[in-house]
Amino acid sequence: MLFLNSRSDLFTSELLNLDKQAVRMIVGLQTGHWDLNNHMHNRLLADDDLCRFCLEEEETTVHVLCQCEGLARLRLRIMGEPYPSPCSFMEEPLSRLKAFINESGLRAFL
Repeated sequence: MLFLNSRSDLFTSELLNLDKQAVRMIVGLQTGHWDLNNHMHNRLLADDDLCRFCLEEEETTVHVLCQCEGLARLRLRIMGEPYPSPCSFMEEPLSRLKAFINESGLRAFL
């Protein structure tokens, strides 16, 4: 799994209180099993693996959540920093991660 290297009681507690669709969204994001271009390209369901937001890098979970230039302002507004580390998502309230997914338009691809 991509972001579950450490255990967070807050993360676990919040996850257990979400509805089924939100849990699927968060778990898919955390494991890399959602409709990002990298995953879809590996499954032969997309022509390429380029990021739809910057068109420069491979669209992976880490890229979208932490590195994509096209999403830096949104991450800054929601997460408080434009280029967070993957581990910082375990320390943030899930409401911020959900807001990022919704406002970026990624939810439409889940």
